[in-house]
Amino acid sequence: MRDRPLEAERRREGFRAEAGIRLCDGEIWYFPKPRMAGAYIARGEDEAPVTVGITEFGPEYDFRAEEAIINNLNNRLSNAEVDWFARYLLRVNYELEDRDFYHLLQFRKDDPDNVRMWVDILGVALGLVFMRVDDPKASMPAEMTSSAGPPTASGSTASTPAA
Repeated sequence: MRDRPLEAERRREGFRAEAGIRLCDGEIWYFPKPRMAGAYIARGEDEAPVTVGITEFGPEYDFRAEEAIINNLNNRLSNAEVDWFARYLLRVNYELEDRDFYHLLQFRKDDPDNVRMWVDILGVALGLVFMRVDDPKASMPAEMTSSAGPPTASGSTASTPAA
């Protein structure tokens, strides 16, 4: 038994090689890009119309994406939110157990490659439209870019595809 998962050996049936991102194990893993199944117009807090996407992944994913977009725009996005998307999308493509994520997903705010990895994951999860490409750190949780102690990764696995 290996200590860390090997990408090609963990692929699920229906695997989608859409967005390859080098994770903390040094290997490229593929994230499925959420496909839009529809959209609707809602009113934001300022009563301005906002287009809200409906993805193939269902209402919980869509709700979390909407919340992450709002939190990102208000600089309140957390590591736990980004981690949830990373785990969810990886489990769409791969047979993974909770312990596998220790090797794949780690938060290291002082490592530019690690910060880029999380920016890329968030970009895939939210469709890139909502990323502030002029400043990658502006699109990351505050705890990833602040000097106030090390960030913590979430162990959340709520409503992700079964391992």
